[in-house]
Amino acid sequence: MIGDRVARGDTFRPDVIRAWAGRVEASLGATCDVPYLTHGLFILMKALEVEREQADLAALDRRTEAARSAAVRTLTCAPTHSFAWLSLYWIDTARLGAGTALQGLLAQSYRTGPKEMWIAVRRNPLAMNIFEELSPELQLRAVDEFLDLVQVAPFDFTAAIFTSLAPETQAAILPRLAEVPIDRRRFLARRLESRGLELEIPGLPARDERPWRR
Repeated sequence: MIGDRVARGDTFRPDVIRAWAGRVEASLGATCDVPYLTHGLFILMKALEVEREQADLAALDRRTEAARSAAVRTLTCAPTHSFAWLSLYWIDTARLGAGTALQGLLAQSYRTGPKEMWIAVRRNPLAMNIFEELSPELQLRAVDEFLDLVQVAPFDFTAAIFTSLAPETQAAILPRLAEVPIDRRRFLARRLESRGLELEIPGLPARDERPWRR
């Protein structure tokens, strides 16, 4: 299905995404078919990204309402739908600004889908972006999730997340990298160095003694 391709990150022209979104908007209101709602939500969230990139404010408002309605509809039919909770969090923070009042939506996404990596790759950057504002429980979940991603996700992806963090947040995460297999730590260190971030990572030689620096 088209929603699966969108979820995988396949790229499409903006006009194609808009056409699909229009069809989805016309068909989601009366159904409680959760797989169909999920596919529709993928498409509407992608359409929302398209309107942000195109800076069409009228279309953005329309897509925002459609995507939010789809997320709420999905949760009405499937209250443990982690991606719908995450979508609702993303939509509402974009509209209202990140704040503690909306962290309950993020917490629900973690509770209902703590180990789903296809959700984690979307959720972790959002959580890490406001790490200092998160509750202690959500900070722990975000770090645990980041460590999981280091073990399975492309290193450029996890390196980008790490380099975006405040220095004090990086310092808090570094000791926990000891929980990651040594080969994954080594590759992450190389990616971080390529981004100009040279750190002492647990279990690795001092920076000047690392083999790839000789």
